[in-house]
Parts: sequence; C-alpha cells; structure tokens
Amino acid sequence: MLGLGTIINSVSIIAGGLIGQFTGKLFKQEQQDALNKACGICVIFIAIAGAMEGMLKNEDLKITSG
Repeated sequence: MLGLGTIINSVSIIAGGLIGQFTGKLFKQEQQDALNKACGICVIFIAIAGAMEGMLKNEDLKITSG
C-alpha cells in the first residue's frame, strides 16, 4: 500500500501527542525539561549520523569522503 509509512507515522504522532497531553501533568517541570533536552540531543545525533552516512564511506578499512 502506497503511503502506509506516512499513515503510520501520522497516527503515531497524534497518539503520542494525546498521551503526552493527558500524562504530562504527572511529571514535575524539571523532569519535563530534562526529557525535552534529552529528546533534542537525540534528534541532533540522529541528524548528524544521517548526514555523515552520505558523506563518509568505509572501503577496505579506509574512510573515504563522498
């Protein structure tokens, strides 16, 4: 089915937002801030890894740039 990943991603984002809306009050403000910072750092590392994947290649135990 074409676009199944997009549908699953959209439903997951909506479900996560609703769960966060109802359970967000269970955490203290400091915990919420720490979770936001941790998620932000994870996103930065995933972005760097994605960018580096296209830039650097490992061929015969040597790193070459693309």
